[in-house]
Amino acid sequence: MKKQRILWRFLSVAANAICAATFCGFAGGFWWVFDLFSHFRVQYLLSLSFLLSLFLLGKKFRLATVLMLCAAINLGCILPYYSTPQTTSSQPPTFLRVISFNVYNENKSYERVKQFLVENNADIVLLMEVDGAWIEALEELSPLYPYHKYEPGKEDFGIALYSKQPPLSCEFVYLGQAGVPSAVGVFDLAGKRFTLLGTHLFPPLSEAMANLRSNQVEAIATYLAAVPEPKILLGDLNMSPWSHSFKCLLATTGLTDSAKGR
Repeated sequence: MKKQRILWRFLSVAANAICAATFCGFAGGFWWVFDLFSHFRVQYLLSLSFLLSLFLLGKKFRLATVLMLCAAINLGCILPYYSTPQTTSSQPPTFLRVISFNVYNENKSYERVKQFLVENNADIVLLMEVDGAWIEALEELSPLYPYHKYEPGKEDFGIALYSKQPPLSCEFVYLGQAGVPSAVGVFDLAGKRFTLLGTHLFPPLSEAMANLRSNQVEAIATYLAAVPEPKILLGDLNMSPWSHSFKCLLATTGLTDSAKGR
């Protein structure tokens, strides 16, 4: 009996912690640590569903009701990524295949990356965390991607843009105080000009790095807000779609989260 009470107490503590984390994830605008809780909506939903079933079996309905509410909140955050995206244009779409790939600077699997890029045959490829060794190793892709440009960056923030078609313009810009490059290319697709911005944001591993990422987000949002439609933002943003910073980015730029419905 005592062991049973200890078990229920442990489960109650776990349930309350996950419920608290669920709500902390919505407070990312107040403190960078709270924003870290926003990234685990799927894990919260699975954990809460499991605990909910245990509390229902144990006839602990009061806490089960709270768990059901928190599970529903997390489910509401996740469902848009499984619903069919709405399209407002009556014209048939023009397809563009783009790959964003963080190769990881210490990774030396050059052949596997080359094979992946060749097999997927994208129109435009953005590579992050590349250095001189990576650029040299990927030189064999020149027949497939004759147009490419590389900016070393500092530490793990080298970035390269590869394209099958010649860009109308291609440059590297430094947005925000982080001092790392972003690639900006202007391309023509079926007679329509579009702008692509590829970037690699700082990971929020500390308050200072989180502030640098927020500053990058603000600078990128300001930059893209002045760019005419259509425009594409891609890269390693080091945030989930439920992050406060990501929501601010969409709101400022008018961009659409391409993961929704997929």
